[in-house]
Amino acid sequence: MDLDVRRAYRPILILALIASIAVSGCGRGDPDPGGRILTALKSVEVALPADATAVNRQFIEPQWDSCDARPETEGWSHIMVLIDFQTELEPEALGEHAGTALESEGWVDDGIVSTPHGPSWRWTRTLDDGTVAHAILSPGMFDGAWNLAATAPPHGKQVSGC
Repeated sequence: MDLDVRRAYRPILILALIASIAVSGCGRGDPDPGGRILTALKSVEVALPADATAVNRQFIEPQWDSCDARPETEGWSHIMVLIDFQTELEPEALGEHAGTALESEGWVDDGIVSTPHGPSWRWTRTLDDGTVAHAILSPGMFDGAWNLAATAPPHGKQVSGC
């Protein structure tokens, strides 16, 4: 390659280098390689009953964060799937449906806890990379409202101290 051609490609190479640094998190690593953790967490959607309405889904990627801007607490936030919905199912029927559906996706029953609003069902799942994910189905603030959340820690340093 002659010198003029190399000079012509230099700006493109510099932009590619800058882009690769930005994508890699400035040396912080990749908290969710290939988005595999978030994809695995999305499997909780099978727990939604057929009559679910007012469904609101949030898929939350890890973010570099800190506690009160203190550098010693910097790290990646957890990866999360948050789903709010309404259903006419009774709590026990909903819990049974969710448990059957989640177990088909590899989630393991982790018990029921009592809350002031009613029972909450919990599950865990060990992902292919060894990450342990948690899911919980909890009653919402009014009758028929439910919250389904799944969360997993990121790869690399986690935000701490909050």
